[in-house]
Amino acid sequence: MIKSNNFTYWILTIVVGIVIAVSSHYIIKNASEVPIEKQIETENTKSESSSNIESKRERKNFIGKVGKWNANFDLTFDYMKKSVNGIYSYPKRPGVVYELKGTFSKGSLTLIEYTDDRISAECILTPTSNGNCYEGIMKNTDGRNLDMKLCEK
Repeated sequence: MIKSNNFTYWILTIVVGIVIAVSSHYIIKNASEVPIEKQIETENTKSESSSNIESKRERKNFIGKVGKWNANFDLTFDYMKKSVNGIYSYPKRPGVVYELKGTFSKGSLTLIEYTDDRISAECILTPTSNGNCYEGIMKNTDGRNLDMKLCEK
């Protein structure tokens, strides 16, 4: 019985090896029959597809207020991932920049503020009726809640 199982194992191994060898030869033979122009065209199509995906990102500048402070926002919207990343700063506080990461949909923009790589606030905003602005509230981790508004430049 052991000899029978051993024999079956070797036969299956040989058959699988032959199938792989024949398949590999067929794939390589057919690939070499494709004209080089068609191979280049396929590569160019792949490149165009990649750039189309990249073009689904848009950088936008906003001006607005956080509480009573004027602020400038630089945000990049990734329409494929429905995500947004960027920074904002206060003109009256040069050199201080806050990082923002979040998500957006047709009816909301949610941003997480990071200060020194730590979450410092959550901003929950909705678009205004004209569609160029977002309004809402910034909920700071220290308990302060500030009105917030940003409008596209």
